[in-house]
Amino acid sequence: MTIAGDIAAKSSPADTLVLVDGPNLSGVVLEYYLPGFTTRQIFTEQDAQSARREIANPAIRHVWFMRNPRDVTPDHALVRLEAELRKSLSGQLHPYLSFSPTHKALMRVMNVQVSSDWMYSAWEFRKPN
Repeated sequence: MTIAGDIAAKSSPADTLVLVDGPNLSGVVLEYYLPGFTTRQIFTEQDAQSARREIANPAIRHVWFMRNPRDVTPDHALVRLEAELRKSLSGQLHPYLSFSPTHKALMRVMNVQVSSDWMYSAWEFRKPN
């Protein structure tokens, strides 16, 4: 799994929190490929609030946020959490799989709105030293 390989190569389990778009990605599979890393699935605003508390821990220096561009969480908890992280931390986007022309055509027909051209992406955030 490419995403897990990038996280493992660029991060340390000791100071990294991995957040996963619960409805759209398999956090269990990611956990399997990232033994020792703290992984949290975000399904609700309560999950996002718990993640915010963990991020505030000074021991956490590195946050990865895996998501699909279509936020299906109640009240768009993922969009709000991502916006907060992008505003408060230095980050870099890692796109992993773009939507095919067929996917894009089907989404237009179904009136499905997405926030990017990438089916899966990861934000890599670092706290300042």
